[in-house]
Amino acid sequence: MHSTCHLLHLGIAVGAVAQSTFVTSTASSSVISATSTSVPSAIPLDGCAAIASLQESTFEANSSATLRDVPPFAPSLAYECLTSVPLDIDAATGLIEYYRPYLEFLTTLAWLKDPPESYKQPAVDLMGGLENITSQISNDAFSGQYEFELAIQHLLHNAHEGHLTLQTPLYSLFAFGSPFEFVSVSSDESQLPQIYVYNDFELVATSSANLSWSPSPVTEIDGQSAEDFLASYARNYATGTIEPHADYNGVLFSAARYLGNNLVQSSPIGLGFDYLGSDTMNLTFANGSSVSGNWRSTAQRNLTGITSGEDLYQAIVAPQPLSAPQPLSETELTVTLPELGAPYPTPVVVQKGLGYGGFVSGYFLNESSVAVLSVTSFLMQAEFAESAQDAVTEFLQKSKKAGMKKLVIDLQGNGGGVVLLGIDLFKQLFPSDDPFIGSRLRAHSALDTIGTTLGSLFNAETLLVGSPFYFGNSVDMDGRDFSDWADFYGPYPSHGDFFTATERYNLSDVANSEIQSGNGIVVSGYANESDVAPQYFAPEDILMLTDGFCGSTCSVFAEQMKTHQGVKSVVVGGLPETGPMQAVAGTRGALRYGAGGIATVINATLLLNTSIDPSTLPSPFSPPINVPLSGIAVNFRDQVREDAQDVPLQFIYEAADCRIFYTAEMLTDYSVLWQRAADALWSNSSLCVDGSTGHSSSGNGTETTGGATPTETSSPTSTPSDESAASVLRSGSLIPIVASMLLAALL
Repeated sequence: MHSTCHLLHLGIAVGAVAQSTFVTSTASSSVISATSTSVPSAIPLDGCAAIASLQESTFEANSSATLRDVPPFAPSLAYECLTSVPLDIDAATGLIEYYRPYLEFLTTLAWLKDPPESYKQPAVDLMGGLENITSQISNDAFSGQYEFELAIQHLLHNAHEGHLTLQTPLYSLFAFGSPFEFVSVSSDESQLPQIYVYNDFELVATSSANLSWSPSPVTEIDGQSAEDFLASYARNYATGTIEPHADYNGVLFSAARYLGNNLVQSSPIGLGFDYLGSDTMNLTFANGSSVSGNWRSTAQRNLTGITSGEDLYQAIVAPQPLSAPQPLSETELTVTLPELGAPYPTPVVVQKGLGYGGFVSGYFLNESSVAVLSVTSFLMQAEFAESAQDAVTEFLQKSKKAGMKKLVIDLQGNGGGVVLLGIDLFKQLFPSDDPFIGSRLRAHSALDTIGTTLGSLFNAETLLVGSPFYFGNSVDMDGRDFSDWADFYGPYPSHGDFFTATERYNLSDVANSEIQSGNGIVVSGYANESDVAPQYFAPEDILMLTDGFCGSTCSVFAEQMKTHQGVKSVVVGGLPETGPMQAVAGTRGALRYGAGGIATVINATLLLNTSIDPSTLPSPFSPPINVPLSGIAVNFRDQVREDAQDVPLQFIYEAADCRIFYTAEMLTDYSVLWQRAADALWSNSSLCVDGSTGHSSSGNGTETTGGATPTETSSPTSTPSDESAASVLRSGSLIPIVASMLLAALL
């Protein structure tokens, strides 16, 4: 099996080598070192032993050193280490068998196998892919553990589903970074963008003197067209987005994604890698100059004492006792964070802890009376969630007082977070609207067994508050309670598979909302948050600005904005070609749910009903390879539209109302970007990319052509299930134990 190097982020150096070089694309291009750290020219040992020796020498020289102080090394050395790890055939086969029942909860299995023609990614048969990997194990097709893990990651990558994860041990052992940060820039908005080194623009923007040179486009990367290299890399490795335009943006530098990740350089690509075959990246510029730089890698675990691939298997891959050394501690990962500045202008409202757990900030473009609300993430905990609510309230109050006429909601880089925070933002903008937020689960025997058992508890509404397995936590599409588990479960046939009834959040149930939010918030407009200021901005005076990464909770928010209020969207960037681009191309699933939560509920189910055959459910125990339950997750709920409940939003093509390209000015000053988006949508549509306006799926339209014929979902049918699920429940003496287990799964 040929292997190539999957790097953390094209242009984002990691850990100790972050921001290590600046490149000038002059006729005599040079690399200027910004730090004393460099890739060692020679290490006397090979593979894992060499990396362990490097760590040991660092720790011996400085007793207070952490992994972040260890110098980076060549990716080829990491590759040599990884490929020296042997494969345990029984453990590898066992992992696939362990994982398969958890994958049954993924709502999009049938749709991924047979997507509509309008879907922009290739079809993938995940279950068939797992069978193929099992056959490869039996036929000795894998030379070691690394190739086995690589096959798994390639398969899951092809799902382009941000809620689908299986964090195998070697695949996240090393982090990688390229020597250059890239951006895609149009010279005058009407021209197709070209690739540049971001640091060139940074030098120009921060220089106090006029420089004698200007940035030159990158024409080639390692002998290949720069655009083709990045498009190919994005196609093969950028995960979690449903179209190539957003994948392309994913391998480019983004200040918004940087802020949305708590000011830590990262990307949706991931930590794993396939070795590209070289430790050097070579650039050629349009002005004839060229420059080279080294890829860099760092270890995410303490490998001291490791002398071979066999040692590494026992230390990292084999199941570990609870007392085993853990990955980087939170303290070790702490870095000195820079202050928030360019390209963001001076804000009028800043959420508590902006960039350190908070992600909401507000700005005024006073000359045009345009207010801008930047929300780079909804992933907030505890007091940050409440301060986000407060920041939005304060921003709307100040916007009204200042007489702002239009509102731009900047969602660049927003990959989601707490669902109820997205709903809260919608409710503060439109307090009189009742959001739909429909979703459904994949109906299969394990779900039915669990739901029937737990739903039969006499006090289930108390024990299961907040659990996605309990029908009493939601209401039907008409806002009525489900009468029992059978009423919710169905199952209802659709697209060659089966699903539950469509469910909606019961936002009036305060206790349920507080637990489901994960941080105790209550959505504005309900219970003790019922006092909400009247709507200020009309729907036609609001636009959503995205870079295609809007997903998960962000997609829930955007869906309500589009379908309920008709708010339009502008998307920026994408492949260097004309035509439309989707504003919401991250996962449109409604709930990411981990194996840890599922396993806890399974344990409770088996305690309550001893007649259930444990082999009919996913194993609640640890897998035969060191994969944490927290590292296994699926999209547990489809998000569906009120008038198209048969089709998951993940597979509905929805073009933005307008698309624009980044310019150099936009990259260094977001106020230019915000004003350009406002002008393009509201006053000068010629600023939109050719062919990107008036698409049938923009506005309130949708497009789902091809694929299997939709089936009626009004009548439930039966699927194979565990008939013993409703049989003898254990005595009430186990209820306190089960209660504590279920509560732990929710917190």
